[in-house]
This record gives sequence, C-alpha cells and structure tokens, in this order.
Amino acid sequence: MPNTVQGVNIQNNYRSDILGLRGIAILGVVFYHFNKSILPSGFLGVDIFFAISGYVITSSLFNNSFSNISKFLLNFYNRRFQRLFPALVTFILIFSLLITFFDPDPQLSLRTGFTSLFGVSNLYLFKQSSDYFSQSSDLNIFNNTWSLGVESQFYLIFPFFFWLAGFGRKKSKNIKIFVIILSIISIASFINFIYFYKTNNPYSYFLITSRFWEIASGSISFLIFQRISYRKSLLAKLPTFIIFLFLVGLFWMPITYAPFSTFLTIILTNLLILNIGKDDYIYKLLTSSQLKFLGLISYSLYLWHWGILSLSRWTIGISWWTIPIQIFVIFTFSYLSYRYLEIPFRSKDLIRIRNNLYIGKLITLLAATFSLVLLEGPLKENFFLGKDLTDSKIKNPLDTKSVMSAVNFRECYFAENASRNDPFLGNKKFDAEYLKRCSSGNKKNDTLLSFIGDCQTSSLFPLSEKLTNFREFDTFFYSKGNCPFPSIEGTEEGKTGCYKTMGNVEEHILEQSKKYNKSLIVSNLYLNLYFGKSTTVKKPLKAFRNNPNIVKEYLGSLKLFLKDLKKYNASFVLFYPTPEFKDFIPQFCTEEWFRSKSQSNKCLIYDANQLRQNRLFFMKELEKLALEESNFYIFDAFSLFCDKNACKSSINGEVMFIDEYHLSMKGTNYLEKFFNEFLVKNNLLNNF
Repeated sequence: MPNTVQGVNIQNNYRSDILGLRGIAILGVVFYHFNKSILPSGFLGVDIFFAISGYVITSSLFNNSFSNISKFLLNFYNRRFQRLFPALVTFILIFSLLITFFDPDPQLSLRTGFTSLFGVSNLYLFKQSSDYFSQSSDLNIFNNTWSLGVESQFYLIFPFFFWLAGFGRKKSKNIKIFVIILSIISIASFINFIYFYKTNNPYSYFLITSRFWEIASGSISFLIFQRISYRKSLLAKLPTFIIFLFLVGLFWMPITYAPFSTFLTIILTNLLILNIGKDDYIYKLLTSSQLKFLGLISYSLYLWHWGILSLSRWTIGISWWTIPIQIFVIFTFSYLSYRYLEIPFRSKDLIRIRNNLYIGKLITLLAATFSLVLLEGPLKENFFLGKDLTDSKIKNPLDTKSVMSAVNFRECYFAENASRNDPFLGNKKFDAEYLKRCSSGNKKNDTLLSFIGDCQTSSLFPLSEKLTNFREFDTFFYSKGNCPFPSIEGTEEGKTGCYKTMGNVEEHILEQSKKYNKSLIVSNLYLNLYFGKSTTVKKPLKAFRNNPNIVKEYLGSLKLFLKDLKKYNASFVLFYPTPEFKDFIPQFCTEEWFRSKSQSNKCLIYDANQLRQNRLFFMKELEKLALEESNFYIFDAFSLFCDKNACKSSINGEVMFIDEYHLSMKGTNYLEKFFNEFLVKNNLLNNF
C-alpha cells in the first residue's frame, strides 16, 4: 500500500529518470558555453536544475522526522554542505592558483571564488555587473558559481518554512498552508523576474528574489501535483514525449525570448517530472546509462567545465582542434571529482563522525579562505607567467585619482540604472557632498573646466590633469551611462531618468558658469549608439530606437544649450566617437607565449571605411552647427586610431581601449597631446 498523507501519494525519493534529466540539463549548459550559436538558449539547463532541485529536496525531506528544529536544521545544512562543499572548495583552490598564471589582474576571479565559498558569489557578481566597464564574464573563471549562490540562499530560508508547516517533525503536516505561502512568494518572485528583466537585467539574473519561484516550483509540484486527484486531471494526460520535445526545443530559442523560454522551461520541467511513467519511451531514454552517468557527475561537470573553458580562453582558445582535448579534460576531472570528492563525503555516517566533520569543515574553509587571501595579496604578482605586469595590465581611466583636485573619478560616474547617490537623478538637485567629491573650487584662475556626458566622457576625466601645464583651475565631473548630453527626451524615461537628470546637470553647469569669466564644457558621447549606427550593439537604445527625428532633436537641444552658454562666455567641445571594435577582448592584445595567435587576433584591426560610413549622416549636421555657433567645437580623434583602411586598438604595443569602445588610460594619455594642441589652436586655453 503506498504511503499517503492528505491524499498525496509519496513516491520513492530516488528517481533515475530525474538523474537523466540532469544529464540533459548539463548537456545544454556545456554546449552553450562551448559555442553559444549552437544552442542559443542552452543556459536554460540551469533553470531545469533549479526546478529539479526544489522537487528533489522536498521529496527527500518529506518523511524525515526530528524531535526538535535544531536537529532538523543541523541535519539539513550538514547534508547540503557535504553534497556541495568538497568538490567546490577543491575546484576553487585549484583554479584560483591556475588563473594567477595567465591573468595579469585576477582580482575579479579570485573574489568571485572567495565569495562562492560562503554562498554569495551571485551577490558579488550582481554588484560587479553594475560596473559598466567590468571584465567579460567569459574570462571570470568562477562566473558559473552564481547559481550555487542562488540555491544556497534559497535553502537558507526554505527549511524554516518547511518546519513551521509541520514537516520534519512528528506533527500533522499542513500542506495547504505551506503551498499557499510558497505560491504567494513565488508569484511575487516571478513578477520581480519579469519586471527587472527589462529594467535591470543583472538584478533579474543574479538575485534570489527573481529566482525563488524557479526552485519553489519544484517543491510546489511535489506537494500539489502528486495528489491522487492530479492523476485524473487533464494535465496528467499530456504526453511526455511532446513535453520533452518542447523542453529540449527551447534550447534553440533566440535569447531575445529568454523570459518566456525561462517560464516555459520551469513549467515543462515540472510537468515532465510529474507525468512520466516507467512505460514511457522518454523514461527509457532518460534512464539510459549514458544520461544517468551525466546526471551523476552533473554537479562536478557544471563546476569543472566552466573553469577549463574559461582557462582555455586565456590560453589556447576554443576551436575545432582544441575541443576534443577540452572535452576529454573536462570529463576526466569531472569524473575524478565525483568519484573521489562527492561519493566519499556523501556516504559518511553523519551521526558517528559529526563532530569530526564540523572541525574538518571549519579547517577546510579557513584554509581555503587563507589561500585565496594570499593569492590576491602578498602572492598576487608572483605567479604570472607572462610579460611584465605593467605592460599586461589595462587600466580604466576611472580608476585614477586627480592629483590637483583630489577627485576620485570613479565616484563621478553613474551606471545607466544607478539611482543611489546620483545627485542629479529625476527631480533631485545637486548636493554639497557630491560637489566635494567631484569638483574643485579653488577659484585661482576664474576658469571652470567641466567634463559632462555619458560613459565615454568618463574616460576623459584624467585629461584635466594635463591640459594646463600644471596650472590650477576649477573642475567639475559628471558621467552617466547611456545618457546623451545635452539631454534628449526618450521613450523610456522611467528606466534611466536621462532627460531629467541631464536637464538638472545643464541647469547646474549654467548656474556655475555665471561665477566664472570663462567656462569650457567637454563631452565625449556614444553618438553611434543613440543614432542607431553602432557596430558593437545590434540595436540603438530602446529609449531612442523608434525615433526617426533623433538627430534633429539632439541638434535642437544642443542649439538651445549653446545659446545659454554664450551668455556666460562658455564654450562646448564635443568629441566625435572613437572607433568601435566588435568582439574586442583587450586582455588578449598583449602577446604571450601561452596564448594562441587566434586569441591574440581578437585584439582587432577593424575596417575603417565601414566605421567612417556609420558617422557620416550625423557629422554633416554637427559640422554645419559648428560653423554657425561660435562657441561650439568638434574634436575628432578618429584619424588618430585609423588610417585610410584600418583602425587599430593597439598602438606601439600599448592597448588603447578597455573594451569594444571605451578608451583605456593609455588611450586617454595618447589623446592628451593632440587635444591640447586642438585647444590652443582654437584659443580655448588663453585664460588657462
């Protein structure tokens, strides 16, 4: 007779078909990471893992019984620790050492690995994602640990709900209340996921608040859909073959449909788990020895495949001749990790050696933490196998500080979606604290030099140190990602507040210009992006995408601003866009003995003619305006990086860009001489 509770048919905890489904999920993830064009949505394998995890953990806890909550929680967390930590800490320690051999600045990887030991790497990666200039995620050797962070945070709170609902103890289980609570939280989490996917994608991607519903769906499925009444419903009659085909087919969905495909993945995964029977063809497929083997090693495979592929990107690359080697190495280390790390620790007798395990875990965690601190601290520069670190590191101009005005440039830049501490956002006006951080007010020359604009402008901030032959003047710095200056009213004002924000900046700078005999505003804008001619971004910004009059609107806004500037003897210098380098990876621009030529070729030389063509349609109008307005000047650095046929991202062995279109510190220094000459030629430095 089956074990039933309130009409629920409790099945055996072990499901070999679920093991095979894990195998399908990890195949999708691995194929996606090898080549995203093969499976554009292979990342959905992680979502399958989430749903499976919720189902399996609930089924495993359902019949457990403990005398008090302390024993229940200790048993739960101890099992989770034994399940995940041995393989994780080994993976982190080995690859933390390896990455220091090939990455001249491994801070991002090391800190991601460190935070993953405490189950919070997703929070760290979310914080880094708000940095517009952060290193490519493909090069972060521990980027895949974000999903472990999401699961860790779910299971930090899940057992408390479970216990309070009567599970895990000798008391009647209130399934209905538990399901209602989980469902309410899950609905809120799903709404959170959909909303922030459009407005703040990293929030939707990395945080438990947007992922809770995926794991909870598996738990709800176990408690609700296994009811005897479910077996009589129409859903239970859906053919598993069709469900499986649709689920696997989602791996080929374009990434633009990610919210919809994620939702479908969760629904179909749960339906497949609940509807499958031992007589089904799909059951026989999922319980095949090959898929079961993949399911058994799926956790270790998830860890090691990413580390090996990421390390490959730093060295030999990923190509037709490397793939067989990489597959062999991935499966070898994954199997060894499963065989000698996962199995031994899972089979430990928790009661008999619990105290020793606690001591061992503490020692292991401390040792791992200490090792990572050493690698990022005293030993940081001792293991790099490449050229001199000063040549290999690519510095962001934002990570410098003004010597004369004591300004920390990083504090003067705000990401597109950043609202915290932005003194000009929305209806806010500037505050005194911001002026202390991002301006100087010595009033020694009665001249104000301001750098205002989008993220491109932030790369020019250090120029303020070198344009005056070390003579002091007053400065002001403000940069907000994807926000043109002067302001243009877009269609998604609620998303970034660009129009009101930059409008407030305009008011502020005009007010400040009144106090000086002369004022000069410098702005470097990503005009190609706003006007829909970017080579690195497929579509223009959504706020300006469907506006055929965007160039005219910007010109109109600029004309009004120039008119106001004239009242205060103020001038405006606009930088034309520098070249763009699609698929550019600056870390590979320095040739190293351990890096293949195919990787170094990603330090691109791009077709100059195409890039010139993308600029022509707005250059004519702006140059016409420069002839009409005496206080408007255009500085075009394009020819400094491009000859007749090609644009170079590296000049004389020095990397000029930190990504596809932002200048590096060396790129900014390279412009210094030419921009100084431009200012002198146009009599803009007379009073300086």
